[in-house]
Amino acid sequence: MKRGHACLLLIASGCNSAFGLEPTVTRFDARPIDAPGCADGVFGSPTVVTSFDNGLRDFEPALRHDLLEVWAHQVATVDEIWRATRTDVTEPFGAPVKASFSSATDDGRPTLSGDGLRMLFLSDRAGGNDVWEVTRSSLGEDFGSPRAVVGFADHNLLSLDVTFDGLTLYFKDSSQIDDAVYTATRATLDAPFIVSPAIVALGASSPAISPDDLELFYNTPGTNQLWKVVRASPTEPFTSPPVLVLEDGEDPDLAADGRTLVTTRNSSLVIHQRSALAPESVTRTGASGSTARRSPSATTEARATTQRRRRCSSRSPAGGS
Repeated sequence: MKRGHACLLLIASGCNSAFGLEPTVTRFDARPIDAPGCADGVFGSPTVVTSFDNGLRDFEPALRHDLLEVWAHQVATVDEIWRATRTDVTEPFGAPVKASFSSATDDGRPTLSGDGLRMLFLSDRAGGNDVWEVTRSSLGEDFGSPRAVVGFADHNLLSLDVTFDGLTLYFKDSSQIDDAVYTATRATLDAPFIVSPAIVALGASSPAISPDDLELFYNTPGTNQLWKVVRASPTEPFTSPPVLVLEDGEDPDLAADGRTLVTTRNSSLVIHQRSALAPESVTRTGASGSTARRSPSATTEARATTQRRRRCSSRSPAGGS
């Protein structure tokens, strides 16, 4: 299981009141958090993050698991990474501030690990479009000095998303097939990444992986449409047919709560939420008593949903084991 330590926004039922739905329960108990993956509903109406509406183009946002911090890539004289925070999920985000680790050259496309203590991003600070990484020891601190990430010397990444545990990177690479998503993995957080030649998704850009590694969200090139594919296990390929999630949902990032999605729309940041995963239902049978057959793609999606339900049911809403 993938684990990290942080404040977890744990879902008791429904969505938080910031979206006009049922309240949530917020935990600050510093207990380990497990990739939730406890959601599978339809994303609701968007809420605009108004503090980022400053006339600059925003894209590639990254939302922390407790929904109290959001990062975004803004296009100014150079590309810059900015951050906005709030103290409660029912409040609006405050005014954005530029990242403490900013350089005089282009920095952009931030992505957060599940615990919010690690960020990977792209930067020209060393003369090329390279992957860099910053860490912090607690959520209340600034990130430290950036270090170059090893493993991408022969690659030109255009967008990226890191998994919950910080060990796998999903990315688009212009040095290979342009409109395709690839992965790179590392054995430990200090080890170099090893790029896999396998294509994860074709005709895709701006990948966003769910915290349980079972859903992959992406945009289709030339459109703002947001699609997803699913799988039953992190070790399996994504073989399900693509499903249209949003007609307008550019640069997606799914927070580590598994339920909150931040995208860009008309150069603004918008947040969507979906409901918690429903309890596992009883297998339906036909009139003769035989179990209905499913297509292979339907079976893949059903297995993925079952896997997420099992992970959810193993934890109590009050924060049990």
